[in-house]
Amino acid sequence: YKTVNLQEGDELDLSVEINTKEGNLEISIVDESDHEVFKIDNHEEETNKIIQVEETGKYKIKVEGEHKGSYKINWQINKVSI
Repeated sequence: YKTVNLQEGDELDLSVEINTKEGNLEISIVDESDHEVFKIDNHEEETNKIIQVEETGKYKIKVEGEHKGSYKINWQINKVSI
């Protein structure tokens, strides 16, 4: 997994592409308490999602599964001024 530090009010702009030839792949974002904020699995189209951060903390971008194929994850943290 990859850890990112996010502040309350930030936006996590996420782009996910999965190409599955065989098996299963799950990509999720969890907060420090291991609560899922976002989850996608075996989605064949590019997915773009903006996640509103409600609590300051360390978030994990997790990739799990038995998978043959490829995937690409891009993200950008947008600081939102309040």
